[in-house]
Amino acid sequence: MRPLEAVYQIAFMVDALVPACERWAATTGAGPFFLFDPMTFIDPRLRGQPSDPGIAIALGFSGNLCIELIERRGTGPSVFDGTAPGQLHHVARLTVDIEAALTGMALQDFEAPFEGRFAPDTRMAFVDTRATIGCWTELIQVNADIEGALGMIEAAHAGWDGAKPCRQF
Repeated sequence: MRPLEAVYQIAFMVDALVPACERWAATTGAGPFFLFDPMTFIDPRLRGQPSDPGIAIALGFSGNLCIELIERRGTGPSVFDGTAPGQLHHVARLTVDIEAALTGMALQDFEAPFEGRFAPDTRMAFVDTRATIGCWTELIQVNADIEGALGMIEAAHAGWDGAKPCRQF
């Protein structure tokens, strides 16, 4: 299991996923990247209202650090607005108890304007920590599905020969 309540991922906005995956692989050795295109959320809500974040993402590893690349495609209001391609958007933490994690962030005066789910049993939220650390913080409820997907992507990195840096998940 990955460390809980610790940053395991950094995420950057990009202008286009496939060229960004290729650049990251060639420049840093991170990869291969697995595309989630589009990234689908269940019941996404921005400030309590239904929302469509309108993104596609790619996930890859560099050692045990997960790298997420995000391409914004939607035009509606989103937590992905305001971060230019090439800039850090968020760091992510895994948590067993997302309610407790959100309560802890609220006690520090951080709001979570976006919440949703990746799958029926995987809740997530974006907490606005930009004024304090310069980027958002994503909280993800850890479970067997998340661990399985991250484990598969990390294992692909461990045995990777540099070929085919972009792959469908």
